[in-house]
Amino acid sequence: MNVYLFNPDSDLALAHEAEQRRKGLPRAVYTAKPFAQRMARAMQLLPCWIASPGDAVLVEGDDSEIERWQRWADEHTPHVTVITRPPSGHDVNYRPWGWCNSIARRLIARGAAPEQLPLDGDNLLDADTLNAANRLTTVKIHRLVTERFGYELCPPPAVLRDDEHGLRSLRLALQTNEGFYLKRLYSGSGQGIYRQPPGNDNLMAEMWKWLKGEFKRLGAVMIEPYYNRLMDMGVEFVCEHDELKLDGYSLFTVDKHSQWCGTLVDSRQALHDSIAALYPDFDNVVEAVTQALREVIPARYNGHLGIDMLLYRRADGGVGINPCVELNLRATMGVVAAHMGERHGLRGTLRIAPDYGLLLDDTTILPPSPSKRRG
Repeated sequence: MNVYLFNPDSDLALAHEAEQRRKGLPRAVYTAKPFAQRMARAMQLLPCWIASPGDAVLVEGDDSEIERWQRWADEHTPHVTVITRPPSGHDVNYRPWGWCNSIARRLIARGAAPEQLPLDGDNLLDADTLNAANRLTTVKIHRLVTERFGYELCPPPAVLRDDEHGLRSLRLALQTNEGFYLKRLYSGSGQGIYRQPPGNDNLMAEMWKWLKGEFKRLGAVMIEPYYNRLMDMGVEFVCEHDELKLDGYSLFTVDKHSQWCGTLVDSRQALHDSIAALYPDFDNVVEAVTQALREVIPARYNGHLGIDMLLYRRADGGVGINPCVELNLRATMGVVAAHMGERHGLRGTLRIAPDYGLLLDDTTILPPSPSKRRG
C-alpha cells in the first residue's frame, strides 16, 4: 500500500537543509512558512487524485472532518482511504509530495517506523536522493541526452560558482545581450528564478544582491539560456520497485517570471499529439531522457517525478526542444493533471485559486478547507 502526504514546501525544506549541511549542521530544523502551512492544510487531499485503489492519504483533522473527507474521496477517487495515523507493516510505501528530512521526521513523530522510510544509518534521508533533487542534476541529464543523440539539442545549462571563472561567465552572458536565467539549486514551480531579458546588458541591483546571497548559502547557481518559448510541457514518471515508468504528459502555462499558472487536463494521447505536432521527434527525446533518468535517479527512490521541457523558436526559425528545464524529484501538478485526464476522464485547466482552493476551470475539485467553510 502506498501512503501519500501533501507537503508542498519540500523544495524550500531541501534548500534550507542543504544550506545547513554546508555549515556542518546535517540535522537542520526546518519550519514551514505560514503560506506553505495554509496550502498544505487546504489541499491535503490533493494526492487522492494520483493514488490508486487500495492506497491511503495521510491527513490532519478531527473526526468530523475525516468523515466528510472520506465521503468526498469515495465519490471522486473510489477505494482511496483517508487516514490520520501512519499505518504499520513492511508493505507500506510512504510517498510524500516531495522527500526531505523534515517530512521524514514528521512521519516518525506521527508514528511511522524509521525502517519504513528511505533513511541511512543516522536516520537522515538517503544522500543520493538529496543530491538528485539538486538542479545540478539537469547538467548530467543534458550530457547524457547529448551523448545519446550525438549532438546538443539546445544550449545546455551551466553551473555558475562564486569564483573568477563564474564571474567571467556571467560577464560574457551579459555581453552577448541574448538573455539568460539564474536559478537556485533547490527550487521549483518557477520559484527562485531571476530573468534577464535579451537586450539588457546590466544586472539589476536586486539581482546582484540575490546572487551574492545564493553564493553565500550554497556557493553556486544555475545559469541557463533565454528561450523564445513556444510550449511549456512536462513528462511525468513514477519509480516503483527499482523500475522507472512513464506516467503521462502535461502542458502548462507560466507567467513572465516563469511561475506556474495552470495545467491542461486532457487524455494522455491528446497531450502527446499536441506536443508531437510541433516537434515530431518528441518520442525519441522522451526515450533519451528516460534512459538518462535511469542513471541519475537513486535506486532507493520510490514515488513520482517530473521532467519539465519546453519547445522554443530557434534563431533559424525552426522549433527546438530543451529536454530538461528541470528535474522535479517529487510529485507535480503535471502528474495530478495527467491522472485527472487519463484515469478520471476530466477535462479543463487546473489552477490554484487565491485561497489555495484547487479549480478545474470554475469548478472546485477539493473540499473547502474548514476555516473557509466555517467563515
